[in-house]
Amino acid sequence: PVAIDYGKINGHSFFCSCGMGFDARVSDDFAKGNRRGAFSYIKTSLVDWLTYKPEKYMVETPFFKKEFTAFVIACGNASQYGNNAYITPFASMRDGLLSVSVLSPFNTLEMPLMAAHLFTHTFDSSNHMTTMATPNLHIVRESPGPVHYDGEPCEMDKELFIEVVPDGIKVMANPGWDGTCVPVPLYRQLYEMFAGSLPEIDLK
Repeated sequence: PVAIDYGKINGHSFFCSCGMGFDARVSDDFAKGNRRGAFSYIKTSLVDWLTYKPEKYMVETPFFKKEFTAFVIACGNASQYGNNAYITPFASMRDGLLSVSVLSPFNTLEMPLMAAHLFTHTFDSSNHMTTMATPNLHIVRESPGPVHYDGEPCEMDKELFIEVVPDGIKVMANPGWDGTCVPVPLYRQLYEMFAGSLPEIDLK
């Protein structure tokens, strides 16, 4: 048994990540759909891409205050959303900090490169990405709207308070685990994506 951190956004607990912007819009629309799986999520993302407009956010941490025009702001206690999408590649669940990724707008031609960064644990190398580590942050956006915590969408006010709760819960883990996630090879990700999208067969 080891103690790990978890996060809170406006009082709602999360264990992997929370965020706002494009990913929150997609989570909201995906939750309203009738189908699950990676392909359905990709389809929802492409449809939302055509209409989504980045917002302005004032981000304040104990260390600095800055305004961003952002496509996504993700706060990670763990490194990935799920489905091996590494939005905060170097997050640890045992360091008492949130890893924050601010993704600035990019054009359609850059979409394949952004997707490659997301699934190969290299988002920190993108020129569109600003990263920081902080125990808490205060975000003011232009208007209320969707956010997600661990993929669950909900509507929240334009003012958001996000914090980490150090050593807030105990879990079973391998001896010596440092709280980080081991990246999954791309070939394994593709296999899991296709296998998870195959129809179930009733053998009765």
